[in-house]
This record gives sequence, structure tokens and C-alpha cells, in this order.
Amino acid sequence: MLLEEPGHEGALRALAALYEEQARFNEAAGLWGRLGKRRNEDTGHREHHLLVAAAQAALGREDLDSAKQLLKAAHKHEETAHFFAAAAELAAARGNHRVAKDRLKQALVADPALVPHLLPGLIAAEQGVVTLEKSQQRDVRRDDLDDDEDEVAEPTKQLEGAPAGDTPDAVALVPATAITATKTATPPQGVAMVPSQKAPESITARVLAVLAAIEVETGPRLELALVRAQLVTKRDDDLASELVTRFPDALAARVAAGRLAITGNDPPAIKTALDVLVSENGMLAWALRGRWQCEHCGNRPGPFSWRCGQCRRWNTLKMETGVEPPAPAPRERRAAPRTPRPDGLLGAPPDEALPLPTLDPGLSDDEMAEAGSRRSLLGRVGGWASGLWRRDR
Repeated sequence: MLLEEPGHEGALRALAALYEEQARFNEAAGLWGRLGKRRNEDTGHREHHLLVAAAQAALGREDLDSAKQLLKAAHKHEETAHFFAAAAELAAARGNHRVAKDRLKQALVADPALVPHLLPGLIAAEQGVVTLEKSQQRDVRRDDLDDDEDEVAEPTKQLEGAPAGDTPDAVALVPATAITATKTATPPQGVAMVPSQKAPESITARVLAVLAAIEVETGPRLELALVRAQLVTKRDDDLASELVTRFPDALAARVAAGRLAITGNDPPAIKTALDVLVSENGMLAWALRGRWQCEHCGNRPGPFSWRCGQCRRWNTLKMETGVEPPAPAPRERRAAPRTPRPDGLLGAPPDEALPLPTLDPGLSDDEMAEAGSRRSLLGRVGGWASGLWRRDR
């Protein structure tokens, strides 16, 4: 169709969807650009995400140069958390952990709700930064020691090669070997036994510091507070009080505060946290009493009624007791089954398996026989017309 009519919008949309399904995101972005120009619409947001996804696919192939060029093209449209996360993975692939950390911080400032997804990458970046700092400290100490050894060796050579009469009186009484031993035993003045720069904190403490800096820019966010509560390994009354004060209606905040109380082994705090959850007026008291919920639209009216006040359907209110419904069976429409792949910083890579090249088989023989036994719409209309004609006669 596009060969005969290059500007056919339906064909362009269909081909763009096929390219996106096959993980050919760069080509899909090009087609959306053509559609935007033809309809005089701004498709930059979609092109941006498709180009970033193309960069992710290039990173999966370890084609770092292509990923860099695709990210540059995506950056011309806008900056999103998706872009910063992909840029962080590119920096990590190049071994630049500091830049990866900064990019992840930018992604979390843009969208703090992504912190559970980007936290493993942030921890990995901090580990890389700590490793780099330790290696730099070792290199600095090694260079200082080499300089001190050169300073020690130079006076020794002069003493060994100098005539007896030229040797200073203060040094002539001390053999050259003793001087060398004394110099090496005494710590050099330029290298302290305890480094003036403190050793880096633990990875958890560094990550908590990054999250605190992000929260300064974004303001209080429940997602950041919950992750901080999961990272701490000891009692933190300030964090528990912050969770309860800032997010009083969030069930997750109450659960996190309860766990902090259990970690601190504080019976009064544990009792308070438990009362907030399961007391008569607690946040989870409804699970014991139950509550009515429409199984069609999810509406939760107060009293029971036979008809849902929101979707207007009859007999759809069911008692909700906190039991999750079973997950629907997945629809498998692919020619090849999906293979399990490890999830990385940006999630699982796209599946390139195509849908099955088949059509809907239609009705079965039994369904056809049952359908044939019914009167068609035309037959029912004809019967109504004939009945009306008879009554008129």
C-alpha cells in the first residue's frame, strides 16, 4: 500500500505498530515522524520514547556507539526519566559510574515513582563509585611511597660514595645501612598512618544520602520514604514519625512504620502500629467486616444495593474480604513461546517473537448449528411486519 500511496495514514500507522511489535523502534519513530508532518501534529513525545527504546535495544546488543547516537536524537525532542535511565545504563556500560549515578538521580528527580525500579541501578552505580575511589586512594598512596623511597635512596647513595673526610660529623658516626633502616622504619611525613580523608561510608548510607538529596528537590514523596524505610537496618524514630505524619492515609506508610518499630524491638511502638492497622477503626478493619464492591466497575458503596450506583448494573455487588482474585490466564498469540530473560536496569528486553500468522477460525460446527436454529434479524422483522399486516386485515 505504501509503495502505491506513500502517504496513506492507515498503512503508516499499521506499519509503525508492526515495527514497534518487532522491536524495530528506530524505524517506528521515523514513521511516526512522517505521520506527524502529514497531519501537522506534534509526535515528538512518542518519537522520543521510541528512540530511547531503540537505544536500549542497541545496549542489549552491546552497540554502545549506536546507543549514544540514538540517545542524542531522542534528546532533541525532550528530556524524560526514560531518557535519563537509558543514559545511565550507557554510562554504566562504559564504566563511568559517576555519570551513571548522576543520570539516575536526574531520572528520579523527573519521576520519583520510579525509585523501586531504578534502585538496583543506583546501588550498582554507588558500588562502582566506591570501587573507583578505593583504587584512586591506593594509587595516590603508592605514588607517595615511591617518592619517599626515592628521597631515602638518594642520601644513602651520597653517603656510600662520599670520602671519609667529606662526611658530616653528625652523620659519620652512623653507618649507611642504619640510616636506611631508620628512614624506612619511620613513617614519612608526607603520608599519614591514618588518611586525613575519611573512608567512604557503606553503600546503603550513600544511597540513603542520594535519596535524601532527591527528596529535597522533589518534596516529600511516599515512594522515596518507603524505600528509605526498607534500606535502614536499625531503629529510626524520625523516619517512622515522618511516614506517619506526612502520609497518614497511606497503608504502605503504616506498614513501613510498623516494621521500623519491630526492628527497634520497642513494645509500645509495636502496639501503637498494630492498633493503627487492626483496631476497630484501623485501616485494615474492613478486611474483618468486609465491604461491598462492584465486580464490574470496582465501585465501593457504603450500604448494599441490588444495583451499582456507578455503572448501573444489577446484582454486581460482591463482598470484598481482602482476597486477591486469581490472575486472568495470559493469551498466547506468538509463533514462538516467550523465553525467560533476566531483568536489567531497564526491565526485560523486548520480545521479538511475532504473532501467529493465522486468522480467527470462526464458529465451530456446534456453534454454527446453534446459530442456524435462531431466527435472523431479517426473519424477525419480516415476522413482525406480516403479523402487523394480518392485524390490519
